[in-house]
Amino acid sequence: MSRRWGLFRIAGLLIVLLLFASHWSWCHANEWGYVDRVDDGDTVVLADGRRIRYLGINAPEIQHGGKSSEPFGRVAMRFNRDLALHQKIRLEYDAERQDAYGRDLAYLFLSNGIFVNAEIVRHGYAHCLPSALNKRYETLLLLAQREAMQQGRGIWQKMKKSSERLVGNMNSKRFHRPGCQAARNMRKTNQLFLYGKWNAFWNGYAPCRQCLP
Repeated sequence: MSRRWGLFRIAGLLIVLLLFASHWSWCHANEWGYVDRVDDGDTVVLADGRRIRYLGINAPEIQHGGKSSEPFGRVAMRFNRDLALHQKIRLEYDAERQDAYGRDLAYLFLSNGIFVNAEIVRHGYAHCLPSALNKRYETLLLLAQREAMQQGRGIWQKMKKSSERLVGNMNSKRFHRPGCQAARNMRKTNQLFLYGKWNAFWNGYAPCRQCLP
């Protein structure tokens, strides 16, 4: 009898812990903020001062630090501004909460339910930036990217299909030129040969910043 009572107590404790964890997760997955400034195509600053970098995507850079704007960089920023500036937004987080620059990493949703990250990708103003850790919306973002590619929107307007041999890392989801140091150091079990940037992007890989800037 005492053993059974002990099992009941353990089961009850587990239920309480699960409920607490669920409540904690729900609270932290549904934070709200107000967009005070748009920095570029994938970064905003909230009214409380937090700088938010959109998770799972990468928009072309704008002019900064002596570097000129990348193609569609200014257009991507304007689209992001039209979409999110002065809007109340809901933040969702994934495994990584901050990047190396101290920016919060998040998925953004407008109060009407529009998924900002996916909307920017769908219009061709950013490409998917997959991560081994942040998987929540990876498939949805890839589908949005494929739609933009098929329709030739934004950054996909002039990208031609080619047979250039590239090396994809199935773990990091990055693709490299064969001569890249990262490609040479890659484990054979992680290698996937891809032919052309179009094929690499279509399969959900993002370019290496060193050999494919």
